[in-house]
Amino acid sequence: MNRFKLITTICIFCLAMLSGTASAQPEGADKKEEAKPEQRVIRHIILITVDELSDRKMESVSTPNLSGLAAQGVRTSAVGVLPANFPSFAASLLTGADPGIHGLLGPKDQIKTSALPDIALKYGRTAAYVSQTGSIPKGMFNQKSKTEVKSYEVASGENHRLMAEAIKVFERERPYFLGLKMSLNEDNFQGNQKAKTVKAMSALDVEIGKLLGVLSSSNVFNDTLIILVGNCGASNSLNALSKDDKQLMVPVIMAGPGLKASVSIPSARIIDIIPTAALLSGMQMPPESNGFVLWNALKPGNGFVEQNLLIKRVKDLSKENTRSTVENYRLMEEKRLAKAERENVELEKQTIQKTIESKDLHIKSLNLRISLLKLAGFIAFGVSGLGYVVEYFYLRKKFLMF
Repeated sequence: MNRFKLITTICIFCLAMLSGTASAQPEGADKKEEAKPEQRVIRHIILITVDELSDRKMESVSTPNLSGLAAQGVRTSAVGVLPANFPSFAASLLTGADPGIHGLLGPKDQIKTSALPDIALKYGRTAAYVSQTGSIPKGMFNQKSKTEVKSYEVASGENHRLMAEAIKVFERERPYFLGLKMSLNEDNFQGNQKAKTVKAMSALDVEIGKLLGVLSSSNVFNDTLIILVGNCGASNSLNALSKDDKQLMVPVIMAGPGLKASVSIPSARIIDIIPTAALLSGMQMPPESNGFVLWNALKPGNGFVEQNLLIKRVKDLSKENTRSTVENYRLMEEKRLAKAERENVELEKQTIQKTIESKDLHIKSLNLRISLLKLAGFIAFGVSGLGYVVEYFYLRKKFLMF
């Protein structure tokens, strides 16, 4: 009996130990640990610029494709450049440098630094650009390299033709970088200005949707960095200058690997877009580029901590603010010196004017004196002549000589 109790006690003790061991294991420990998602790699960069596209026009019309793209990425507004023409704008966008650095201010200029398509070629990648015939300046890309950026021109500036060519190029060649220059083309639609804007924006949204559909069907949408940038100025003229500061602000949508989703960030500069794309794609911008990376647009993870990203962005902005402050002070000093110089010139002008007036009075007095002397001479000559006549008749009468 005692032996039976002993065996029973041992069995109960063993069951209790097994039960305690099972309860000590964490819930779901028997399940396999979920694999972490692999880091997405950028396989393509697609850059779309749209002339005459502004924030106001985007906000006034329902555009499901553009809105969906923004929902999957980052949206912001960017400060453009002056002069407000396409050559200067596009060069600043593609090089991440101010116009004074890249030097492409008009259609006949040659770019002085490397644009992103040229940089992609240096990394052994391919690049292509689709645009209307003659709209891309010849000096935009490096023409001296053995491999050049392939340019595809469409005679018509209609968006559906441009998009059809871009899709054809992408499906045939799969370039790493694909640029596409489009335009809102509001004048091609009927109605008042508001109706034209609605129709133009809807048509643009449809064309963007076609591209997104091709990327999705090709299974590369999630691995493609898509950048859409508006451009309020569409002119190629060197003298195209915006008088309204708001017209310098352009809409920007960026979506793709490494970027946050459905986030609006504070305004940036147009020269900050490509340095951000270059960082995400593992390419290095040339040292001449003075654009900053949009650290606050990057998704935390893979070595990036949200707080550190924000700190880095703040440091860059502080650096730029310091530079802008110094530049502003320099311009103010130049303005002050110019004002002082203008006042000196004005004072000299007044002095010279007074001197001229004094000389004019002196000349007038001399002219008056000369006129009086001439008059006196004429009078003296007349009197002398009259004297000779009188003397002649007097002598004739007195001496009867004639």
